[in-house]
Amino acid sequence: MFFANRVSGVYDPPVILMPSLAGRRGLDSRFVAQLHAGPPGQPLIPVGDPVPFLDDLPSPLGYFTGVTRTIPNVAPGGPAHVQVTAWYRGLGSTYAEAATRGLGGFSVRRHLAGRVA
Repeated sequence: MFFANRVSGVYDPPVILMPSLAGRRGLDSRFVAQLHAGPPGQPLIPVGDPVPFLDDLPSPLGYFTGVTRTIPNVAPGGPAHVQVTAWYRGLGSTYAEAATRGLGGFSVRRHLAGRVA
């Protein structure tokens, strides 16, 4: 599957840290995103290494580097459950490590039914 949160003309959900008076603040290269995935009904496992968020202009903040990932034990086109975690990389090399050290991480879960390749 293509692990990204921005594909022009298809989807475009930036990851926002928190609302503020100056507007929403997207994550920058101090943060990373990790794909966790697996077959329905099975535990989710990290898939590949975490990827950095971008802060190259003119791209707005809140988007991470898109990469292709193969989900173990899920056939191409088969159903999968996925979760994206993101955290401040200064708090640890994994989401679990960062979560034990403070408010540096969060997760978003999406359930996909097919077309995982």
